[in-house]
Amino acid sequence: MKRTLLLLTMLTALCAVPANAQGHLTFEDIPICGNIHDFTAALQQKDWRLEGAHYSNEKTEVYLTNKRGNYLLEATVGVNADKNVTDLTVLRPTTRNWDKIHTEYLSLKDKLDRTYGEARKTEENIDNTLKNPIDGLFPGTTTLRVVYVTREGIISLTVIPSGKGARTALSYQDNPWTTYSLKDL
Repeated sequence: MKRTLLLLTMLTALCAVPANAQGHLTFEDIPICGNIHDFTAALQQKDWRLEGAHYSNEKTEVYLTNKRGNYLLEATVGVNADKNVTDLTVLRPTTRNWDKIHTEYLSLKDKLDRTYGEARKTEENIDNTLKNPIDGLFPGTTTLRVVYVTREGIISLTVIPSGKGARTALSYQDNPWTTYSLKDL
């Protein structure tokens, strides 16, 4: 009797999670999976605006933006040949202010630590010999990158060069379509 009750409880809990969200990463409570049209429609319901797409034989990328307060977020959604979502990268605004970008990185990293636990890989090297450590991003003397690996996929946060400044890039790769080996991380 106890086994039956336990099994029923587990099945009920499993059914409470939407079928398309089981085993997938989410962004703004939207599973990063399924058909690109359904995914972008769900993002548009959360005030993301479709800006365009780039098509190639191997992969399609769809571009979206979202105005948040006084800054603009940009997102790129990767789509495979079957028109299913494979990954999502969200870019925050570019800045030349090192303190601002470093604080933003640390804040996002803290949120990711609380959500996904300890990072699988962390690379944090700051070139303090430069007047502005942002200038070390392109030659690689400054690196801020953290990677989390879960059953659902791979999440990475990186500070990347952008024009004469830098921005944070938060990337999600859903596991069923991930092509990277865990050894590569």
